Amino acid sequence: MTKLYCVPLGYSPRSLFYEKLQRVGYDKGVLVLPSRTLMHQAQREANVRAIDIDFLATTILSDNGYLGLRQINRRSQELVLKDLVKFLAQRDKLEYFGSLAEKQGFIKALASLVSQISRNGVTEVQIMDAFKNWNRQGNQGKKDFELSQLYALYRRYLKDNNWFDLEGKFRLAIKVLQEEKVNLRWQEICLSDFYSYDALQLEFIRALSKRTNVSVGLMYEANRQEVFDAVESTYGALMNFCELEKTSLPATMAPKNVRICQFPERELEMAWVLTEVKELLRAGVSPKDILVTFRDFENYNGLRNLADEYGIPVTIPQSSALNLQPLSELILLLLAAKPDNRKGAEAYFKLLGCGMSKQLFDFDGEAASAWRQEKYFTSRSQVQVKCAEIFDVEASGLAILNETLEKLNTTATIGEYTALVTELLNALGLEQKLGALHKKGSVDFIGLKACLQSKQMLINCLESLTEDYKNCNLADEKLGLQEFAGILHEAMQDYQVTLVDGRADGVLLTDVIKAQGVRHKYVFLLGLREGEFPTGNNENWIYNDTERGELASLGIDMPNTALAYEEDGYFFASTIAQTEETLVLTYHVDDKAGASSYVGEVQKQFSDVKIEVILSKEPASLGESFVQGQMLNYWWLMKNLPLPTITASSIDLIRKHFVVYNGVINDVDLRTEVEQCVGNVFSASSWSFMLNVPLDFWENEYGSKAVS
Repeated sequence: MTKLYCVPLGYSPRSLFYEKLQRVGYDKGVLVLPSRTLMHQAQREANVRAIDIDFLATTILSDNGYLGLRQINRRSQELVLKDLVKFLAQRDKLEYFGSLAEKQGFIKALASLVSQISRNGVTEVQIMDAFKNWNRQGNQGKKDFELSQLYALYRRYLKDNNWFDLEGKFRLAIKVLQEEKVNLRWQEICLSDFYSYDALQLEFIRALSKRTNVSVGLMYEANRQEVFDAVESTYGALMNFCELEKTSLPATMAPKNVRICQFPERELEMAWVLTEVKELLRAGVSPKDILVTFRDFENYNGLRNLADEYGIPVTIPQSSALNLQPLSELILLLLAAKPDNRKGAEAYFKLLGCGMSKQLFDFDGEAASAWRQEKYFTSRSQVQVKCAEIFDVEASGLAILNETLEKLNTTATIGEYTALVTELLNALGLEQKLGALHKKGSVDFIGLKACLQSKQMLINCLESLTEDYKNCNLADEKLGLQEFAGILHEAMQDYQVTLVDGRADGVLLTDVIKAQGVRHKYVFLLGLREGEFPTGNNENWIYNDTERGELASLGIDMPNTALAYEEDGYFFASTIAQTEETLVLTYHVDDKAGASSYVGEVQKQFSDVKIEVILSKEPASLGESFVQGQMLNYWWLMKNLPLPTITASSIDLIRKHFVVYNGVINDVDLRTEVEQCVGNVFSASSWSFMLNVPLDFWENEYGSKAVS
């Protein structure tokens, strides 16, 4: 029997499992968690093995002989569905979806819908039966029939090719666990900090519980439905096969201090929060006691750079999407420059002037850009002829780009395109050129590291694309050059280039989902803004909420808008409950949106809390300490710099205005004697001699006794 441990709002069940796992030993027990942030937290708190539920299923399969399991990613899934849609459209089998067959947005929505159906544990037969019982007519009936056909073809395609999507992998793991003999390396499996499980995961946990000891931890209070609506169905499903274990954790107390702060813009909101964090750190607060969180990190990705500027240690690395890196820009501009027309000419000019070209090639891209003001170039080849007149094409490195453009075809297979781009990446000689620039000081270490990372990631991305198309039997399909450029640009977004590593002892910056159950003394919750938190995410592009409600009654339960709001409410309440001392809620208001409904809810609960409208803040870095006219803020200097530093800076001013203190000898006779003794030409290699100059001078002039 599986044991279910329910803990009050704001707590984590992890602490209940540490002793149990340590008792069986590191190799015999495992803690399953939903995020890498929580895994690192668990490993710091106790010496236990922590993994995610996907890896748990993968390990069970590999331990039972499924070593060569072919799992497809989301891109392969979309390629398969795109091929199936094309297959049905060519045979006039898509009356409802026919007009959407060529739309990439439709394929992505379809892939999302198929995954939702699969996670519900629905087979192709079950979905056909459900739609048959629904018995809708007209266009809606056609939509249901075509979707059931696509779903059936998709599952059959995977089966015929011995492929597994994520849902298929869990189905296979369940099948393995139900066999007579199973190899299972763990005696104790504890699952913690998940707020919900889908139907397949629940079936997987049930199958596990029949083979080993399983404990499930859930943040849930039966008498608080308004908070735990998003957890209710998971709790009910677990109670069907779990034994409820009592816990003695007390109810969480409300934060001692609550502030609500409104800003005119997001940038000021971020800067003010990190300024407050810096003040806490300067006051002696430990970084591990501070949490800075938000609903979606994409809205606050500037926080990491700002933390570096302020000198605040943080846990998350400074990273950038691969498609935003200078090397990626160079590749995409080169692809765009292939057409020998006006657009190709514009792309070629941008290629000449981009940041990567300035570093790698020996030609004046800015001068080339000035030609655009003098002449109207109607083709890319005209620009190339002009370049050949001004630059040494071979010596400058421009020949490498021109040769690649000549080899590029307007249509080719994915393999042909990726091979040519990989060839260019290797021909650029990035390691040698950037290494030489780094030695000269022209490129810093972070830029060098980022560019070399970008190169390797681009090669990995290109190899992955080739493999995906090959696996989907699309290796011979011809693609247009711009179609390939779009595919490559989209694929790059899945890769992150790490510029600066995060620190294990830093302030935790993460979204609210990944911080569940992690208690802190000081919590800053940003982005309480309409449409941002709660997000109001809508899963209903193909099937709306009403249709999903009717499908749920037929056994096909999929996410809807109501569930999205319930989940956000749960995350918001649990974040507040995780605050031990001070909670700061922030948002910005503009003509697009205002305060979230959660702000009003907080004011109802904490009636004495007023909204603070903040329009400015104190400087938190040297750059911010400059005021109008580039004058330094005196009070910032006095607060942030020690007295010896300020004194030293005043001495520099004295030296500037009184040359006698700056080593300038006005006495002509004395200057002549100095030149005779030590000369008037010096170099960096003469430092050892220079150190003895004052001593030698005084000994020669006045004797050794005067020096002593």
